Amino acid sequence: MKIKTKYIKDKIKELNFSNFKDRQYIKDLLYIERLLSIDAQRWGYAGAMKLGFLKEEHCVDYHEIYEELDPKGHKKEYENETDRRKERNETAKRLRQIQDKEDEEFKKEWKKAGGRE
Repeated sequence: MKIKTKYIKDKIKELNFSNFKDRQYIKDLLYIERLLSIDAQRWGYAGAMKLGFLKEEHCVDYHEIYEELDPKGHKKEYENETDRRKERNETAKRLRQIQDKEDEEFKKEWKKAGGRE
C-alpha cells in the first residue's frame, strides 16, 4: 500500500503503529486517498457508500487529501457543496415559512371551533 500524499505521511509521524485506533485511522485515510485517486466510475456502489461514510467521519482529512491530490477537482466539489448547502438552507427557510402560515391558519380554525390556546 503506497502512500501518495504528504498529508497522510505527516499524520503517520504523529501516531503509533502499536495503537489499533491509530492504525485504523490511517487505513481510513488511505482508503479515502485510494478512492480519490481512481476514476469515480470504478468505485461501485459500495465504494461510493464507504467514501461517503469516511468523508463524514474524517471531513477535514478528506478535504486535505482531496486538495493535495486534485486541487482543481476539490475546488469545484467544494463550490458545488457550498451551493447545495445554500440551496438546502433556502428550501428549509421556505418550508418553515409555509409551516408557520399553515399553523396560523390552523390556529384560527382551532379557535373558531371553540378550542383553547
